[in-house]
Order: sequence, then C-alpha cells, then structure tokens
Amino acid sequence: MSVHAMRVAALATTLALAACASAPAPGRAERPAGGRIEGVIQHPAHVVPPMRICAIATDPPHMPHCIDTRAGDDTYRIDGLPAGDYQVFAEAAKGLYRFGGHLQAVQCIRAPCPEQPKTIALTAGALLDGIDLTFFDEARADLPALPSD
Repeated sequence: MSVHAMRVAALATTLALAACASAPAPGRAERPAGGRIEGVIQHPAHVVPPMRICAIATDPPHMPHCIDTRAGDDTYRIDGLPAGDYQVFAEAAKGLYRFGGHLQAVQCIRAPCPEQPKTIALTAGALLDGIDLTFFDEARADLPALPSD
C-alpha cells in the first residue's frame, strides 16, 4: 500500500470515528440545543384551559420564549432556551383564573399580598423540572402581558 493510500485510509478512519463519537447512542434521543424548563400546570379549573406559557428573560431585552397548550394539558415544556435567568408566566385564552405563573407566596405587612414571580436560573443545556405553574388569578395587572405570537 502506498503512503498516499495509507493517509487516505487513516483520514477516512478518523472521520468515521468522529461521526460515531458525535452521534447519539442507539435508542437515545439527541438532547435539544439550549436548556429546557418544564413543570405541572396546577390550574383550579376542572379541565386545564388552553393557555400561552412564556419564559421571559429577566435581563434586557427580556426576550420571551412561548408555547401554547391545549385544553386538558396539565404539563408544559419549553425547549431551546439560552442560559440565563427567567420568570415563567401563563395566560388562559378565556375563563376564570386566566393569569398565573411560577409564583411564590410572600409575607407582607398588609394583607392580601399577591404571590410574586419566582426567578429561575438556567445554565447552558440544563433541564429544570418542577417549574410548576401554581397560582392563578382572575386579574393581575402586575404580571406582564404575554405576546400573542
């Protein structure tokens, strides 16, 4: 075998090994680019209404990453998020208790105190589960308006 043929064979072997190393193992799905946030929708309605759910970056330009759910969906997942800090909000298209999100109860001197957005930190490629949507109200002027598309 000539030197040129041996170099071509070595290059072909190297390329084949590199392709195998970057391919997912059989039976394993490739992980989506970016991070992922997911959780349970704990809406008070008997059947969870269709809603828009958005993870909104807390740093400018406050880019929203939104999904739409269907009636009866009691979980959500937002894929492909860049690393950063987010707050997650939800808005149902109609019905009672339209506005909510991943909120936390706070203590205050005067009652009632509305629940406040809970900021979550997402690292590159991370999966954050348990980012549940737990508090819904009929009206919340202090929550951001979610983009329609």
